[in-house]
Amino acid sequence: MEMRRCGLAAQWAAVTLGALAVALTGCGVDELHGEADAASRAPSRLPYAPQPGWSSADAEAHSLGAALADINGDGFKDLIVANGNDLAENPVTVFYNDGRGRFPTTPSWSSNDEDHHTGVAVGDIDLDGWVDVAITVAPAPENTAAEGYAKVYFNRGGALEPSPSYRTEDRYRSTGGALGDYDGDGDLDLAVAVVFEEGRAPGRVRIYGNEGGRLSPSPTWQSDTPMTSFNMKFADIDGDGLLDMAVAAPSLPIYRARLDPNGSVTLPAAPYWTARAEDGLPFFVDVGIVGGSPRLVTSYNDFWDPPSEPPPGGWPETENTPCAPGLGSLSRLMVYAPFVDEAPIWSAESVGWGSGVLLADVSGDDVLDLLATRWGPAVLGMGAPLEIYLGGAGVFGAKPAWVSRTCTVGETILVADLSRDSLEEASISLSIERPRAVVTLLHQVTEGIVEVRRNGVALGRGEYVVVPGGNWVSFGQRLLPGDQVTVRYLVSSQPDIVLTSTFAPNHVFYRRSSR
Repeated sequence: MEMRRCGLAAQWAAVTLGALAVALTGCGVDELHGEADAASRAPSRLPYAPQPGWSSADAEAHSLGAALADINGDGFKDLIVANGNDLAENPVTVFYNDGRGRFPTTPSWSSNDEDHHTGVAVGDIDLDGWVDVAITVAPAPENTAAEGYAKVYFNRGGALEPSPSYRTEDRYRSTGGALGDYDGDGDLDLAVAVVFEEGRAPGRVRIYGNEGGRLSPSPTWQSDTPMTSFNMKFADIDGDGLLDMAVAAPSLPIYRARLDPNGSVTLPAAPYWTARAEDGLPFFVDVGIVGGSPRLVTSYNDFWDPPSEPPPGGWPETENTPCAPGLGSLSRLMVYAPFVDEAPIWSAESVGWGSGVLLADVSGDDVLDLLATRWGPAVLGMGAPLEIYLGGAGVFGAKPAWVSRTCTVGETILVADLSRDSLEEASISLSIERPRAVVTLLHQVTEGIVEVRRNGVALGRGEYVVVPGGNWVSFGQRLLPGDQVTVRYLVSSQPDIVLTSTFAPNHVFYRRSSR
């Protein structure tokens, strides 16, 4: 079998995510939508069909980031997608939920402006009760990093404004961001990962502070060192009642928030913990409690550069199609025990160019499972299946318990009960023992907040803040010893799975028992 040298590792110095995939289309990969080899699929006890129940019609939108949130106020989560990547200038799109968990195949809303959209973060930024949409931009490789930025489409009473009314002043190439209350004042701040600054130099992670519903146009926080970062996640990782930030960047830095003597929350510019350096770059990161301890998950992408000469005995007789077995790449899905060990405590058996990861209980046993996707296995094909690894006592099974038949250049993974057919109410009550800004809920993925009470009094808008689907509540006034806090919220044991793709339609894998 003939192998062509694509020079991916060398290309990384000049280009980013999407352009690498473009280069691969010259390596004999024409079909980017295929089926996994039946022999490679593990028996599944998970109630998901192996093929998606919904696919978008926009196969060439070059989607990357996405989020699920109720944009139009009908109570059902809509799908917001960032399109373009660094491959094309496309609009941001929203697919409205029809109230039965289904989306139209074409967008219900598209932004007026088109750009190289990459990441999505959603939440009520301006504190008016409606979910706003923050988007990051990564310009095409032939352009300079000075053309990238972050922006916000504010929600005006159930409809996003057609053009963003907020843009960051500084410029960079960014593939993702997150909303979180990094300073503990009860509103959502915008964190942005930076791949490159001007001159293709690694950039500093930024946070744009929110004061009373207005984001600063310039950073109010920056990491002390530049790095090649792709995304981040806010969570109370160490359980001290403050939001920390884990960054998808080499060494997976975690920035640990601290409570100052005057009661203010600050985020040091230097990371508190870093992992051992591994081959490749992590594009996504997630954190959650597995086996009673915090775990951080990521999937590396090493852009393996195939040798010009075949190995002894020649190349394996494997068809050059999507979902072919991995070859050569050392990229693996890995799990870490932050603050305990810098080395991974678990890694998957399968290899390939990693991308999206997500922790969620999709098996219904109250233990977090690991969902993962890849761009594809190097070097025999582009495209890989969606995989689910069942959670156990702090780790996951070495092999996936469920593998989709549909293969794609996977990016963002999301879960939610799109039809709301299986919602249940959960609650957590705490007696505060030390000052804190955040309460973490008992479930990794939530479907909405019912009520928040402090010392028996129901709190209203502006007194606390959340992000759609998130599992933390941040309070505008510091929680003090002796305070009694109760949070009632909605969860579901029947989540559906959403997957975006750079070179194929976006998909929804519906849970069989609810469809």
